[in-house]
Amino acid sequence: MKIERTQWMASNSGPDNKSNGYRPGQAIGHGRKLSLRIPRDRLGKFQPVFWAMLRDQHEEVRRLCFELYGKGLSASEVGQVTEKIYGQAYSSSAISNFTQSQRRAKRRKFRRQSGIEAIIGHLKTDHRLGQNYLHGSQSPQINAMLAATGWNLKKWMQQAHKKIKNAIFRWSEGSQSFAYFTIN
Repeated sequence: MKIERTQWMASNSGPDNKSNGYRPGQAIGHGRKLSLRIPRDRLGKFQPVFWAMLRDQHEEVRRLCFELYGKGLSASEVGQVTEKIYGQAYSSSAISNFTQSQRRAKRRKFRRQSGIEAIIGHLKTDHRLGQNYLHGSQSPQINAMLAATGWNLKKWMQQAHKKIKNAIFRWSEGSQSFAYFTIN
């Protein structure tokens, strides 16, 4: 990692940025716990690639726990498997936390996806996204952009209609303020 920092400093750093020692870090891999000295720069812009790979390993452990738990292994059995692979045993409560966080992330993804699918359905029926009348290799992209523009224009018009209606209502009540202007 020190060589990586030296090369990065030679190509990317400015005149006010210099090497600034090391910071501690720990990683778990292949049954061993590694204590590392991670090089850093003065401005904090240098991020070692090797450290990123080790850091992503923790997320892989979480995914593995979720998959094994989903296949029917108990939390204690999942903990034993992770101990054999990574050399660190996770408690049943830690495994449960891993699986719950993964479940929440998947639910958020599916909710976001289901919200988008409804919009795509409206675009197909209301804004002619279902059938493409254009010709050419880029016509599907153009048709999608036109349908999305129509959708956004419709939303903008609904908002403008609502603001105008509210302004007229306030004006008809005899209020001295009309929309964004004050009548003196």
